[in-house]
Amino acid sequence: MEVSSRGARLIFEAAEAIGIPRRELAFAIGEDAEALVAGPFVTWVQFIALSGALAERLDRDPERLRQVGRQVARMPSFAMLRKVAGDVVSLRMLFEFCAYWLAPSMFPHLHLSMDFLSEDRVRFSTEVPEPHPADSSFFYIFEGVVIETPTYLGLPPARLETSAVTARGVASVFALPPSPSVLGRARRLVRAVLHSHTTLAYLETQRGELEAGYQALQRMSEEFRSLLERLPDLVVIHRNGEILWVNRSTCVALGYESANDLVGRSIFDIVESNWQTTVKERMTIPAGSRAPQDVTEGYLLRKDGEVIVVEVTPAQAVVFGGASARLLVGRDVTERLRMQQRLVTADRLAAVGILAAGVAHEINNPLTYVLGNLELATRKLAPLGDAAREARESLAIAVEGGGRIRSIVRDLLTLARARTAETLEVDIGPIDVRAAMEATLMLMGTAVTERARIVRDYAPTPQALSDGRIGQVLLNLVVNATEAMHETDASTNELRVRTFVDDEGRVVIEIGDTGPGIPMEMRRRIFDPFFTTKSVGNGTGLGLAISERIVAELGGEISLSCPKTGGAIFRVALRPHIGESAVAT
Repeated sequence: MEVSSRGARLIFEAAEAIGIPRRELAFAIGEDAEALVAGPFVTWVQFIALSGALAERLDRDPERLRQVGRQVARMPSFAMLRKVAGDVVSLRMLFEFCAYWLAPSMFPHLHLSMDFLSEDRVRFSTEVPEPHPADSSFFYIFEGVVIETPTYLGLPPARLETSAVTARGVASVFALPPSPSVLGRARRLVRAVLHSHTTLAYLETQRGELEAGYQALQRMSEEFRSLLERLPDLVVIHRNGEILWVNRSTCVALGYESANDLVGRSIFDIVESNWQTTVKERMTIPAGSRAPQDVTEGYLLRKDGEVIVVEVTPAQAVVFGGASARLLVGRDVTERLRMQQRLVTADRLAAVGILAAGVAHEINNPLTYVLGNLELATRKLAPLGDAAREARESLAIAVEGGGRIRSIVRDLLTLARARTAETLEVDIGPIDVRAAMEATLMLMGTAVTERARIVRDYAPTPQALSDGRIGQVLLNLVVNATEAMHETDASTNELRVRTFVDDEGRVVIEIGDTGPGIPMEMRRRIFDPFFTTKSVGNGTGLGLAISERIVAELGGEISLSCPKTGGAIFRVALRPHIGESAVAT
């Protein structure tokens, strides 16, 4: 913020009048005195630091600071104002000139309020808006200027009746000296008419300074907004939760075309529901209380419903549109967290790879002997009939357990390393996706039918390029869909399976359920290894990760969608078999 350098000159002149050299005063704030008054403007920060340094020299004594203000009113830089005072009719007119012309030209960001309580009493009040720095010394000096102003008309000084000075503002009432007689006013009126050109010239000077100050303020505002607009971080300005301004990075991060799509809306429209309580608590911190100073990790909601993670710095008080507002700055760390998660997963997969290789070597070979001997024992017991039935059933359970161990080892190997392109070329061939789906449902048997009704919707499709592992993918998806539906709702639960050809010509298999669906914050991690929505002990978090790996190796894509009506739909899209002209019906 720039203000008229006349204010700095007046401070220097008044300080020298009481024996404080201007160079010494400027040195106290690390500035050069001549440089401060060389141009038409100084920054408000420099000016308020200058008045604060002067206050320190005077032990911050309010009365001594008011005496400085009275000195300011007598300084040469106010000489033109004395000439104008000679052409005004009354003290009220002089105060109005100072309040509505002089003060705004010197300090364009301050709003000076003046109220005449009676003919001989006037109240002045003003406040330094956030985030500009403030110092009570400026307001004590201001009171001294008001006290001295009546002397411009040859009247006694005003008398300070009440004073309420804070670090950021002042509200003071002054008792004014008696007005001139009617004859004195008439003389002043005649003199004002005869010398009006002097007043007009001074007004024109003030108008020029006021316009220059406004242009400087507008230029700084535009530069500040341009700077915020170019920041890679998210910037939001709001007032009581209503969004007033956002920068381009915010629009891009949240998936909106322009700031107009967000301005005027509630900030809670872009805050994820689980984080709204924290935001409300911070917004309702009483004025003057110490707000949290830590960087907070929060969650914002994109236009498409996806949740992004942001690091938000403490809110800052600002002035926007002439009123107080809050500035929020955040950094989108979603990708960074995903990268960290991928690195953690990569480390775990590396460990799984080492573990899988060891398991395959140490378990598979002896497991083969175990299963072979169990099958041999089963065949040897077959001729004994019912006498050995219980033993055969026990052996069958043992064989099933051994098969599960072999399946777990195979899953670990599948997750730990991808198959080579040469192997894929040999194994991949045409399959009937409807037949693969029916085989999976038959394998699941009553595990599905006892919990849900199966709804089939098979559209004609060409054969797809795949291998036997597609059965493992479909089995994982059907198991997950079945377990997602509550057993108590078996009469209304539905397992929906569908096949069709999408717009890209791919063969698609859909498996959907009528369960509760998957929460928004979990969807982006649903295919991550070791991530599961099941309770502890009921899942390893490998099923979907393995399925995604298999489908990717087949040149296809697996995706998730959750309708607003509930449930989850997993879609497996595979390449069609080009050489196959027959269509499965």
